Amino acid sequence: MFKFKLSYVALAAALSSSFVYADPNSYTHLSGAKVIDIEKPNAAGVSHNMYREFNVNSNGVVLNNSASDLTHATLGNIAKNNNLTNGSASVILNEVTSNRASSLNGFIEVAGQRADVVIANPNGISCSGCSFINTNKAVLTTGKVTLSDTGAIASYNVTGGKLSIEKNGMNASNSYAVLLADAIAINGAVNAKNAIVGAGNFTFDNGSGAMTPAGKSATALQTLFPEYSIDISNLGGIKANSITMVGNNLGFGVRNKGAIVANSGLSLTSLGSLTNEGSIASNGMMTQVFSAGNFKNTGNISSNNIALLNSLSSISNSGTISSTGNLLVNASGNIENTGKFKAASTLSVMTNGNLKTTYGSNLLSDNQLTVTAAGNIENGGSTRGKNTTVTFGGDTLKVTGNIFGYDT
Repeated sequence: MFKFKLSYVALAAALSSSFVYADPNSYTHLSGAKVIDIEKPNAAGVSHNMYREFNVNSNGVVLNNSASDLTHATLGNIAKNNNLTNGSASVILNEVTSNRASSLNGFIEVAGQRADVVIANPNGISCSGCSFINTNKAVLTTGKVTLSDTGAIASYNVTGGKLSIEKNGMNASNSYAVLLADAIAINGAVNAKNAIVGAGNFTFDNGSGAMTPAGKSATALQTLFPEYSIDISNLGGIKANSITMVGNNLGFGVRNKGAIVANSGLSLTSLGSLTNEGSIASNGMMTQVFSAGNFKNTGNISSNNIALLNSLSSISNSGTISSTGNLLVNASGNIENTGKFKAASTLSVMTNGNLKTTYGSNLLSDNQLTVTAAGNIENGGSTRGKNTTVTFGGDTLKVTGNIFGYDT
């Protein structure tokens, strides 16, 4: 299925290098970039390359996927890869087999035929200034790669390891970026054509993109002092056409302090709490935000079409959540609003608990506004729509603010 070349000579050469431990068919180009002649691909087009250590410095790495000599626009001449006697690879799998984490601080380029690039290291991966060139899909994972009977990548099984994107960020603007790890910290900008971010203990199906959680739950101490499976700092963020983000561990949160921008669609799921202290903007047809735990927004969330916000626990909003289309908000627990919910078309706010709005807060719709609470409603803010309906199933409707329907 694949070959693992490791002679005593190769091992000695690898131990003498601090740059990258690869198979013997690698060399340093005159430009300073490391050129790796990747292994012969299997019948499914997967070139499986195994390393003791895989690091990339600012000079970059070239994965040679060319069966003929080529002239690179900036690097100059690159000799053909003699391993590719039966053609180029469609997937280049780079797997670290030691106990050493990977540091990616430069470009990773596929020379020759465009291909997916996978870097798999269960010990952890750090990227600061890493970029992917001539790549369809860039996968960074701490998971174990499983191949199908045909030799294709079937799935990634994540049970541990941390993936961090540091201050110089990650550039996969022409690629599909897939980030899969037990814990993911984003402290720099991630730019991608499309992006999938999955954290926790789970299995990722490489064909469908589905994530199956393994059922890992937070301990009592981790619940008392919350940990985040995905943590985006105020210097971090993700920008892509479509973004799918999933925190798969029960009780572990997802937190955003940075900027998340999706041009065509956003799906954000947390099986724990979900906290937004930064900005989330979606310009696609659908924006979906789901949390199994408490949802708290102190920042800004905006959608240019339909936005669905659902929590199996409580919702607390002191920021702004808005949509130029429909905004549908649903909580199994209580909803407390000290900020603003606003929709240009329809705003629906539903809770199986109590609803409380405070002075200065807003529930606003330019058209239909529906407020439904299974419990009590305490309205201290402004609840205003063209057509406004308020329904409660508790004992108390307390209004110290205003409820207004200006088309009635």
